[in-house]
Amino acid sequence: LYTLRFFQLDDGSDANSKFYLGVSANKFHYYVWVANRDNPIHDDPGVLTIDEFSNLKILSSTTTMMLYSVEAENTNKSVRATLLDTGNFVLHELNPDGISVKRVLWQSFDYPTDTILPGMKLGYDKNTGHTWSITARRSYRTLWSGSFSLSLDPKTNQLVSRWREAIIWRSGEWR
Repeated sequence: LYTLRFFQLDDGSDANSKFYLGVSANKFHYYVWVANRDNPIHDDPGVLTIDEFSNLKILSSTTTMMLYSVEAENTNKSVRATLLDTGNFVLHELNPDGISVKRVLWQSFDYPTDTILPGMKLGYDKNTGHTWSITARRSYRTLWSGSFSLSLDPKTNQLVSRWREAIIWRSGEWR
């Protein structure tokens, strides 16, 4: 259903030097989530790794990009990264048996790019302040974040569409 891989996108410029890590929907050949959409790797394809401290990161010869960084006091975790059948790329903390999952540490569904998949959220977590929103691509041939976004406004409890920061549409209040 889905594939996680490093890829290049022909954006009309020097495409040979821009690498991204993304999840593609195999059926449609479309990237539904991109880890580094605004920060492509410019020198080599890179490597996705979990370091000795359980940090999930992308490494290249000149770049390190953290996807998940553990708290300093919790570095002795046994972890596993998995691409689920839903398209969600998840970093799990494992139980002492090293097989069963204790909890989810990080997941791509918490950081959507320009596509909503079943199981993803749009909204706002009042406890943590985390916001789930989507932002359009700059163009079909460019992965960079564009000017249009869709999010939940926690003050008015409405879905809002923005062009840059200006609200251009409101859903009306809903519960």
